[in-house]
Amino acid sequence: MAVLQIITGNPYRVLGVTANAPMKERVANQGKMKAFLKVGKSVSFPLDLAQVLPEVNRTTESVAAANSQLTLPKDQIKFAQFWFVNVSSFDQIAINHLTNGDIDAAIEIWKKKLSVSTLHNLVVTCLIKGDYKEAIATAKRLYSSYSKEFAQMILGNDTSFDASSIGNDFIEHLAEEITPKKLLPFVADADWRQHLSASSVKPLIDALTNAVASAKASKGQGPAARYAAGAKLMNETKGQLKELKSLLPAGDLQYQMMADKLGLEILQCGIDYYNDSEDDDAARKAMVLQKYAQTVVVGQMAKDRCKENADILQKIIDKLPPAEVMAENRAIIKELEAYTKLPDRISHAVTLLKNTRPHLQSIKQKLGLTNTFYLRMSTQIVGNALHNIVEEVNAAQKDPQIAIRLQLGLGLDSSDLAKIKSVVREAWKATTLMDDFDLEAEFKSHYNKNRNTLKSMCNQIGIPIDESPEPPAPQPDERRDEKISTVEKLWLHIKSKDSTKWETALFLNLMGILVGYVVYKENPNTYFVIEDCNAFVGGTLIGMTSWICLLVDGFVDVEEIGDTLDVGDIASIGCGCLMMLLWLPFLFIMIPISVGIVAFIFIYVIYKATENLINVIKKL
Repeated sequence: MAVLQIITGNPYRVLGVTANAPMKERVANQGKMKAFLKVGKSVSFPLDLAQVLPEVNRTTESVAAANSQLTLPKDQIKFAQFWFVNVSSFDQIAINHLTNGDIDAAIEIWKKKLSVSTLHNLVVTCLIKGDYKEAIATAKRLYSSYSKEFAQMILGNDTSFDASSIGNDFIEHLAEEITPKKLLPFVADADWRQHLSASSVKPLIDALTNAVASAKASKGQGPAARYAAGAKLMNETKGQLKELKSLLPAGDLQYQMMADKLGLEILQCGIDYYNDSEDDDAARKAMVLQKYAQTVVVGQMAKDRCKENADILQKIIDKLPPAEVMAENRAIIKELEAYTKLPDRISHAVTLLKNTRPHLQSIKQKLGLTNTFYLRMSTQIVGNALHNIVEEVNAAQKDPQIAIRLQLGLGLDSSDLAKIKSVVREAWKATTLMDDFDLEAEFKSHYNKNRNTLKSMCNQIGIPIDESPEPPAPQPDERRDEKISTVEKLWLHIKSKDSTKWETALFLNLMGILVGYVVYKENPNTYFVIEDCNAFVGGTLIGMTSWICLLVDGFVDVEEIGDTLDVGDIASIGCGCLMMLLWLPFLFIMIPISVGIVAFIFIYVIYKATENLINVIKKL
């Protein structure tokens, strides 16, 4: 442990004297040092204690600085508290041992006769050894009984100096070199602990208060400035707040007030940033500040305010697109904003569908077919397009001239029929485009109803329903998909959520085999459930049971299978059926039914937990 700087660089040590040495000795040493340094020679003194302390680096400037540090009585006392005195023969003998590097012998001598000088020298010696507990306990004993005598020993007969506070001064000076947090465990005296805490708390309170004020000054300077102020306040005050908490007792009102003040300002920075910012990720960035503010505040009112704002922001975040598709979402929103300003025409609906399709395909590839956000965006596009189609078809049927002819019973002439037929034909072409979009289940029934109505109209007026628009030019994403190799397609499937079920079953199957093999290898006489089923066979059979979970966990849903069935799913279902055939005899013949049911429930719980874990890993 490094020796304190206030000892190694003590001005009394630099001048080569004890703390109670007469002025003439200091002057004589200064003259010697001046002469040596003038000719570039180094100079040393016995009190350098070179065997115990680091070397003294003396220069003309350091000597002058040491001398100026001892001008005032309070400074003489301060530095004397951390350097040796020589008052009695005990002190002289012990100091001689120190100069020879025998610090333990010096301590034994000073302990033989306790006085002002020996107690003080023991304090300094213990500090050099790094024994802070003993040094502080000895210092408390010294200053509790001999403060006035210690001052007289250093200052002589100067009675104007008030020595009543030098004990507290000692612990404060020590805390300047050793942080209060590290020093407090060595302080047993309650008064000194309280004084140390109080003297250490004020600078922290002042620093935290100034930091809050600096953050407040950013108000009105724009969202970027508010966010930067909040982030700075959060990051730069963590250590100070933690130190303040360690110094003040639990439930301290001073700590609560400061913590609430700090937390609420960080919260307000987040609120102001979000309210004024146009950044796509403003809500998520603001939430970082607000979540931290929740962990800082202590008072109930402050907690309630933080929770209320964080809850509101969380609801906003829940509706935001995932971060990885933020660009696609922005492009789609831009298309929708332009679309809503145009007339309700089918041609505009077709443009919307074609312009947004590449972005939707990108979202689908990143998030998966069943992702809620993807389905919501795709449904929103189709919903808007469908509105224009319905409006223009209805408008064509409600044409004033056509309506009058129908009211008069004149029927439709060829030009009227051609006009309606043209609109319906374009509507059907747009519908075939919408057929390729994935929809939410609730909206799909509404879409199919309108589609069937339009299909019926096509039949009535002679538009073949197999009439479809010319195949659209491959979109960038589609052209790229055509070039994806079989290995890449397999990898994309493995990363998708659709593959998690069979991956989970395969993982648990392998784990069962591995665990069974390890147990069997260690002790071939270990059995699972029954004596005829050793550990390896039992572990393998239990692992294979995980495939049955596929049948229980959603693969019996015909509609879902129809939407997402692929080779991997067919293989997993086949394995599940095979395992069922192998497992049932094991359940009904080899072990009690109740044990089998409990075992399967246990395996199914592990299966679901593993499936959820794999899905979390894929999202990362």
